[in-house]
Amino acid sequence: MILLVGLTVGALMALVGAGVGALTVPLSVHLLGYNYHDATIAGLVVVMVSGAVNSLLSARRGEVRFRAALPFVLITTPIALLVGHFGKSIPEAVTALLISLVLLIFATSLLRPVRSEQAKSWKGWLGAAFAGASAGALGLGGGFVIVPSLRIITRLSIASSVATGSVILTGNAAAALIGKGEFPSLELWLLGGCAAFGVLLGRMLTKKISARVRQFGLAAMLYLFSLITLLDVITRLRTGA
Repeated sequence: MILLVGLTVGALMALVGAGVGALTVPLSVHLLGYNYHDATIAGLVVVMVSGAVNSLLSARRGEVRFRAALPFVLITTPIALLVGHFGKSIPEAVTALLISLVLLIFATSLLRPVRSEQAKSWKGWLGAAFAGASAGALGLGGGFVIVPSLRIITRLSIASSVATGSVILTGNAAAALIGKGEFPSLELWLLGGCAAFGVLLGRMLTKKISARVRQFGLAAMLYLFSLITLLDVITRLRTGA
């Protein structure tokens, strides 16, 4: 099951540039049996490893724009570090409810793409800050806001935004893990390794699946897990678990 989860979310990093943490966290809870705290750590490990692999592969192809990534990294990583540190005490039910809400927002953002030529730059920086906070508190990398934010501020192509976003997401996840002060278990590193192989798989499928199909498919999965997570919260509150 770890292999399946890792390959799936790693492929998403290469195909969409987002959705890695957003799917790793609920999949870790509902398929791997983790609690929400451990699932957020799993999300960060997978985002960090798959993001690093995708960044290296993209850099070799000349798709990463490090100069564009730098100001984002300087904004998002301190936020991820601080929120990761102070967010350790968030109750599990609150964490689950926030994850459900953010998954809903992410899914909707996929169906309503940002028009970079019309958006204001402050929205891009606000999105970057949100990505750092979501990484620190919930283990979600925030690729759904990082990639559009890059396009708003830098006017990069979609391919370069996805590649450059991987660098930012890797930094976000690493900073959040440091903030939480936890060293991931061997099992989580194994999950991250499976995600790395998933990146290689996703890059082979990129030209075979249209961007529109990828976006709609991912949005459907996020809506589903948002609902499942919300129902889980309601069940826990009713039973007092």
